[in-house]
Amino acid sequence: MKYEIKRIGVWSTIKVGFLIWGLIGFLFGVYMALMMPMLISILGSLGTFPGDADALAPVALIFLPFMYSFMAAVGGTIITMIVAGFYNLICRLIGGIELDIEGDMIHPLDIPDVPPQRRLDDNLSV
Repeated sequence: MKYEIKRIGVWSTIKVGFLIWGLIGFLFGVYMALMMPMLISILGSLGTFPGDADALAPVALIFLPFMYSFMAAVGGTIITMIVAGFYNLICRLIGGIELDIEGDMIHPLDIPDVPPQRRLDDNLSV
């Protein structure tokens, strides 16, 4: 069976993109916070980092994951929104992405033809 994605809901894409980009930013922030003491010690040994370098490591460990998470969530969401809008515009002009799906189709509302019989006593029991 061939299907075609003709439109992407921009609002649902924004919601999902915000959470995904926020998680990616948080993980990148944790990585950067863990690498910060090494970077500070390298810059301190070169004499290019003024001040007390050891005092910044705990601050970076707390601050960087949340800063990167916020920046990635906002920036990534804006990019995701623009891309979804472009996709919808291009789909109107040349058509959407075609999917070829194989296998047995399962109907989501597989309702039997005859409803099961219920006894009157089942409804009255407490």
